[in-house]
Amino acid sequence: MIQPRLAIVMTIMLGAPFAVGAEDITRTKAMKLAVQLETAANDFKTRCSHSIFDDRLPGDLDCGNGLKTLGSEWNRSMSNAGIPATTDAREQLAKELDLNPSLSLVLAAGLARGEVVRELIAALKKTN
Repeated sequence: MIQPRLAIVMTIMLGAPFAVGAEDITRTKAMKLAVQLETAANDFKTRCSHSIFDDRLPGDLDCGNGLKTLGSEWNRSMSNAGIPATTDAREQLAKELDLNPSLSLVLAAGLARGEVVRELIAALKKTN
């Protein structure tokens, strides 16, 4: 059996007779999403002067475009990081990654609670 990384290198170098398996694609998507969530957290902190991981966050924030809800600003940061903007697209991504129902909800609904965002990032990184 060809090791996944070797298969990827061989695919890049030789052009494609070496297919990457579905499990490898899922791991790659999971890691990409973990990085995107971390990027969203950085974007949120930069724009809103608060960390999504703070214990207490105000319900409404002014992140440079008027007073908005915490959830709408977190969703904007997720979208800025390249995470799909619609609930349907996020639900589909959660299904592709085979996330449990709780983590699927965190992703799809864009829940702006630091503890659950941390849990989602950790679960995505464990997929690797």
